[in-house]
Amino acid sequence: MSSDTQQKQGAHAPKKRTGLIALVVLIAAIAIAAVVFIAVGAGMSEPSSDEGALDVAEPEYNAEGQLTNPVDWNTWIERNPDVYAWVKIDDTDVDEPILQHPLEDNYYLNRDVDGQRGGYGALYTQGSHNSKNLGEDPVTIVYGHTFQNNVEMFSTLHNLEDAEFFESHPEFYIYTPTERLTYEIVSAFEYGNDHILETQDMSDTAVRQAFYDMVQDPDSLNKNVRTLDVPLDAETDKLLVLSTCTKPSNPNARYLIVAKLVAEEPTETVEISADGSNEVIDEGVLE
Repeated sequence: MSSDTQQKQGAHAPKKRTGLIALVVLIAAIAIAAVVFIAVGAGMSEPSSDEGALDVAEPEYNAEGQLTNPVDWNTWIERNPDVYAWVKIDDTDVDEPILQHPLEDNYYLNRDVDGQRGGYGALYTQGSHNSKNLGEDPVTIVYGHTFQNNVEMFSTLHNLEDAEFFESHPEFYIYTPTERLTYEIVSAFEYGNDHILETQDMSDTAVRQAFYDMVQDPDSLNKNVRTLDVPLDAETDKLLVLSTCTKPSNPNARYLIVAKLVAEEPTETVEISADGSNEVIDEGVLE
């Protein structure tokens, strides 16, 4: 409806009905607000990043001195078997499952954790380029959306654009059903929009070393870089790249967080059961 039409309708509304119209509008507004509140509440009752929230600042250990696994893996894997890892970065809203579809690389680009189109998408890796074993590939890339006006998915990765925040948050964790991986953040910077794993052959040590050298000194005006005690070595180091859009959005650029795998610690083993119930078992029993 055009603004002219709206103005004309308003101009011809009988004055004696103004109070009645205002009351109807008020009642409608209250009803809409109630519906929105109920919908939001219903959404929060579903398994979400809050339900899997981790407290990685003070890791807990069981009586045997083994790190406990804080993710309810059966709930998430029963919900979607493509869930295979969980990333948590302190003081951000990045607290999410990581998925990988067995057939379509970008299946979760515009699908949520339930495979439903729309919404915020999901964090994912591409099966044609990366294994689900995060310590296997020299470079693993996790993709996720940035939204300009909310904190979903990778939106708050942009906290790392602040130099002070970057310096005070040197590492983050990724959990799997059997271990916790610690990553040291090497750099955070804007990069071109080319597909890194398709345009650079990471199986070639020289190509990989050139990429490693670049992430330690990126050609970007928007960057933060951590000075490492030992420079990255393409022969031994494993990198994880969190890739998202820039903020504000630039279709020709991406914002990358590059981190080095520095520790792998086994957690108590959680058997993934068909009925969705967790069972913690002793190491070596799971076959």
